[in-house]
Amino acid sequence: MRAARMCMSVCLLLGCGAAQPTLKGLPLDPAEQADITRIETIGSTLFRMIHLGTTAQDLLQREIDSAEQTALDDWLAVDRGDNTIVHFYTDSESQVTVLADVTFSPEHKPQVSLTPDRPVESDELAMVKAHQTGLNAGVNKCAEQFNAVVLGDPQTDYQVYILATAEDEEKIPIGGHSKVTVSADGQTVLSHEPYAKSCLVLDTTPQKLPLKADIEGLFVTHIISPYPAPTHVFLSMLHEQPLYVGTEIGIWLISEGNISLVERRP
Repeated sequence: MRAARMCMSVCLLLGCGAAQPTLKGLPLDPAEQADITRIETIGSTLFRMIHLGTTAQDLLQREIDSAEQTALDDWLAVDRGDNTIVHFYTDSESQVTVLADVTFSPEHKPQVSLTPDRPVESDELAMVKAHQTGLNAGVNKCAEQFNAVVLGDPQTDYQVYILATAEDEEKIPIGGHSKVTVSADGQTVLSHEPYAKSCLVLDTTPQKLPLKADIEGLFVTHIISPYPAPTHVFLSMLHEQPLYVGTEIGIWLISEGNISLVERRP
């Protein structure tokens, strides 16, 4: 493991330009393709939810009193039909109330509703509880701050994706992410699946690169599963960097939310 961590920490693919890779992917069998499509979908959804959540935070910072802005850390993004609504909550004496709703629509500008006069629905409350239950279980030593995205069906259970963050945008946390499966009532952890065994952080600070070199891609090894994790797709999209992931199957390329197999191990 020590050797693997050392390799992962230095495997930045360097070049003189930042062109997107154009390697053609190798064919996958139907089972592999189904798994890859599922991972792409989850990773792209995580990126979309985090992007809308941070956009909603920026919008609300202009609208609410500075004393209430600490509550902006507690948000939940939910798809409702063609729209995605980012809900913000306050939790006082075990009473959850809605601070604001920000609605994102494909056809309109974001709509901000402050202190909306509506109750917290039962399925919504379960998601709020699942959000907190997942964070309590998934937070770890790899980062000081974490985001959480809640996906799933309220009739069965929730998947809470715990995403490690870094204050420095030039540093990419590969470790520290996980998926916590939570019961439909939002109160019980059913399983916890870390996506890495170490707290690896890739440092892409320009001053640490060779003179006139640009990063054309990143490379990490992944021993948890035969495929890249949804968080690899999320990180590639978030940092706008192609990411190569080496697994027991071979080397995968993630670019613009798509995963392709570029080298299969014999």
